Amino acid sequence: MSALLRYKMQPHVYRSVVLEAKRYSGKEALANHLVDAIAEGVEPTVELAKQVALKIAPKAKCGSIYTLIKEDMYPEISSRLMMNAKL
Repeated sequence: MSALLRYKMQPHVYRSVVLEAKRYSGKEALANHLVDAIAEGVEPTVELAKQVALKIAPKAKCGSIYTLIKEDMYPEISSRLMMNAKL
């Protein structure tokens, strides 16, 4: 899991998370590209989650193609995760 975080986070963000156990507010997480969006409160969060789900749900119909695209985007991480899954 650490490899995935290291690969996807900017180096200064990864360092502060791992070495300093830094906790990010929603706005800080958004500014540092840890999240794609933030919402204030329960109802807005649920609504945002529904919007995101509706946006990405069609990709699930292409399951294996989408998996291949992701594996191609992150080959080192994909192979590591696959090795760990087999253990």
